[in-house]
Amino acid sequence: MIIVAAVLVVHVMLAIWVRDHANRKPSEMPDYRTHVGAVTLHFWRGAYSVHNINVVKTSGKSTGAVFLRANVSSKTPSFRRLKEN
Repeated sequence: MIIVAAVLVVHVMLAIWVRDHANRKPSEMPDYRTHVGAVTLHFWRGAYSVHNINVVKTSGKSTGAVFLRANVSSKTPSFRRLKEN
């Protein structure tokens, strides 16, 4: 029971850490403002989903223009392609 609780806590904390990292890293780009709403990790298939992505240009000719907006973006690695290398 303790192991299940520990795995659950690690899963939740890792998702929060990944979301915070996804919000912090793109903010290092000076011309864009980025916000990620949530990140869902799918350990059983090695994938993740990013929810409510919003990237806005903050400088230049088209200031305030939405560069990217998506409700959900899912990424799954191709294990077949990884084995080829």
